[in-house]
Formats: sequence, structure tokens, C-alpha cells
Amino acid sequence: MYVREAHHARCSYQIRALPEQRDLIDYAASLLGKNRSDFMLEVVGEPCTGGGARSNMF
Repeated sequence: MYVREAHHARCSYQIRALPEQRDLIDYAASLLGKNRSDFMLEVVGEPCTGGGARSNMF
């Protein structure tokens, strides 16, 4: 089993998205009461943690 060492330093990421894609991300995040960053981090992390429960939500 691969265990990644925890790092406490923050980093930033930027993604290129069309305005329509950004609006869709913002809409999905608002449904969950999250901001864009928190939503994206959660969605990206789900496949890594086995939490695909929301895969059919949108």
C-alpha cells in the first residue's frame, strides 16, 4: 500500500477553463455549499480515496 507523506505547505494550482466550464463548476460547488477551490480539491481527491459517491450527482 502506498502511503504519501503528509506535507503541510500549501501550494496553488491554476486551471484553464472556458467561462461555461467555470460557471458549471461554480454551480456544482454551490449545490454542495462549497467554494470553487474546495469543490475542485474534493472532486479531484475522490478517485484517490475511493469516494465516487457523487459520480452520478451532476
